[in-house]
Amino acid sequence: MELHISLQGRKGLAEQLYQQLRDGIDSGRLAAGTQLPPSRLLAEQLGVSRKTVAEAYSRLTYDNLLSGQVGKGSFITPAPHPQPCTRRQHCPGQRRDPGQMAGPRQPAGRPGAADFALRLHRRRL
Repeated sequence: MELHISLQGRKGLAEQLYQQLRDGIDSGRLAAGTQLPPSRLLAEQLGVSRKTVAEAYSRLTYDNLLSGQVGKGSFITPAPHPQPCTRRQHCPGQRRDPGQMAGPRQPAGRPGAADFALRLHRRRL
């Protein structure tokens, strides 16, 4: 199997590698069951650290695009693949923006139900 990966600059290399591998998987150039090169070998070929390659592989694994088998390697998983998380939806392991917190906002000057329960609890103490 031949990978054609081109990294630009010296920043964001793991993101670039992740995007190029993901594009290859999504387009079908990297078919299900294809074994990716070991992280050490790919890092050496690209002239980057092994950590960079491992980070890209970890993200692909988290997105269920790649599965690792101890002693065998990393393989492209069969479709369907979930779409990557967007800013508008909450993704596991991702922190929410304070502006996206669940629940309606109370008008100024009116306590919410949570405030009532807290005041009642404090009174009983």
